[in-house]
Amino acid sequence: MIIGLGIFPLLLGHMLNISSYIFIIYNVVALLVLLYDYKTTKYDENIEIDRFGDDKLSIHEVEHINFTIHNKNNEPIQVKIRDEVPDFHFEIMDEVISQKILPREKSNLSYRIVPKKRGAYEFNNIHMRIESRLKLVYLKKIISIPREYKVYPNLKNLKKYKLLVGKNKLMEPGRKSLKTIGSKTSFSHLREYVVGDEYRKINWKATARENKLIVNEYEPEKNQRIHVLLDEGRTMSGEIRGHKKLDMAIDAALLLGDISNQKGDLCGLTTFNRKVNSYVKPGKGPAHRNHILETLYHIEGSNHTSNYKEAFLHLKKKEKHRSIIFLFTDFSIMEEGHEILKHLPVISKNNIVTIVLIRDENKEALLDEKSNSVEKIYDKAVAMEMIRNREMVISLIKKRKIMCIEADKEELSLKVINKYLEIKNQMDF
Repeated sequence: MIIGLGIFPLLLGHMLNISSYIFIIYNVVALLVLLYDYKTTKYDENIEIDRFGDDKLSIHEVEHINFTIHNKNNEPIQVKIRDEVPDFHFEIMDEVISQKILPREKSNLSYRIVPKKRGAYEFNNIHMRIESRLKLVYLKKIISIPREYKVYPNLKNLKKYKLLVGKNKLMEPGRKSLKTIGSKTSFSHLREYVVGDEYRKINWKATARENKLIVNEYEPEKNQRIHVLLDEGRTMSGEIRGHKKLDMAIDAALLLGDISNQKGDLCGLTTFNRKVNSYVKPGKGPAHRNHILETLYHIEGSNHTSNYKEAFLHLKKKEKHRSIIFLFTDFSIMEEGHEILKHLPVISKNNIVTIVLIRDENKEALLDEKSNSVEKIYDKAVAMEMIRNREMVISLIKKRKIMCIEADKEELSLKVINKYLEIKNQMDF
């Protein structure tokens, strides 16, 4: 703007052959105006800024980091803010946030990030720029407002799935409703007969009393024991579309624990690699839920091969009751699958076991690629062999009357919860 205003005086000076004088005078005036603008724009001394909002973030979800700014000046201000975000572990969706704040007003601002890794992260310095009164300069200020944000497994899924379970809508497309009567059910309440109810549920005494068909409503027995066995080893370190298999399993395990508590069951957790790293005995309630959440939050994973025998023997020693067990693991070669099968009888003999696997989309994608080189042909052949071996092991698992779920990223949590509800409603203890 200043340069634009100086063009006309310089042209006039050139015509009068005094351009050098005009140039000097103009620059002196411009400098004085800039100094005046700077000196009279000391707004930053009357601005308060602070962080607020939830410090619990969910991995791989869009989260908001929030600020509140209090403009104590008698004039409006235009501010731009950039936060110092820990490197590598966050995708920043809004680099700079800008807002006009009226005199004596408090205003809330936020920017969006996507956490990529679980853990605790310190957010500290905020870079603030304030536009001057004449809009000629920006006042810069770095403000230290430290706050620790913790990135947890996906907490947002909990609310969504808990709501669906509460409304009995957590079913895969095309599946029929689950049976609600089995050998382990208890009476819940009476209700009016609707078309499709089983005749054996009719309560004839209540029907005679009410002069209309009344049926008994049953619900699965509560306080069943659910165990999550979570493999932290090498086979869970792979990534599918930028998401670690371990993180996907943790999200599904956390959801299973929460839903089972909602259904009145007790959920326990065992994490293992070369040895058992953590054990949470079955329980329920908010405190127990937080215990499981904190345990899952601290899991790091490793590149070591897991010791299934030790993990299974540990669970057998700790749990004397017959339980529903979900084993979150994976295998990429035949030997790894056979190692699981070898030791499964330790826990499958007296429990209901479901093995949860994550579909390897990377290898499946290789089969669809064009083989235009020797290297591509080799990679495709290896992928085909590994997928075939995996299918053989899964077939052996099912032949032993052990349930097995194989799901991709989007279906994993849904399939795990549906399998839990199916077992819970149909089990025969």
